[in-house]
Amino acid sequence: IRSLYEANISENHCEIAVGTGLFLSSRGVSNHSTKMTLIDLNANSLNSCEDRIQRSHSPDTEAVTDISMIVADITIAPEEESVLTPLKGKFHSVAANFLFHCLRGSNLNDKFNAFQNCASLVDPEDGVFFGSTILGREIMKDSKNAGKTTLHVMEKFNDWGVFGNIGDTYEDLERILRGMFRDVELKRVGYCGVWRASRPRKQNIT
Repeated sequence: IRSLYEANISENHCEIAVGTGLFLSSRGVSNHSTKMTLIDLNANSLNSCEDRIQRSHSPDTEAVTDISMIVADITIAPEEESVLTPLKGKFHSVAANFLFHCLRGSNLNDKFNAFQNCASLVDPEDGVFFGSTILGREIMKDSKNAGKTTLHVMEKFNDWGVFGNIGDTYEDLERILRGMFRDVELKRVGYCGVWRASRPRKQNIT
């Protein structure tokens, strides 16, 4: 995932669901951005991530000069007015890593709004959307090789509401991304789908 950031993060970056800020604060990643927008449902996560990014810079290294933090629900219907509306088409890179498997839904189709909101933020000329997600259905289909421990953890996380990916498939991920972007690079890494997409289709930025 770190290499995904190193290859795609831009000087004007948007991070969806910031987590701990691990990848954004990695050496060779944070120095690429001078302007960064962090979006999350949890204000504490935003503050913690922002602090980690700034602390990741050594005194002789230029820090990110402009970090904005926005509390927002990425699953809201994209046609509704929200804090995301003024940001449409504004970012040269948008990332959503290990987000979608945490969203509730019987499959990835139920998370369509979140994908569409991410796509709408991408600059239509030279922006990219990159990310990764754990595909629960792929684990279930390969249960013998995945192993009992992996299956048990995934099922428990879904039962507890930590994950919502038991129906998520590679095929649905590919269909959704190709429906929203003209150029899509998607690959399997274990039971994860990892992608880079660009040239969002017009309906996603209006």
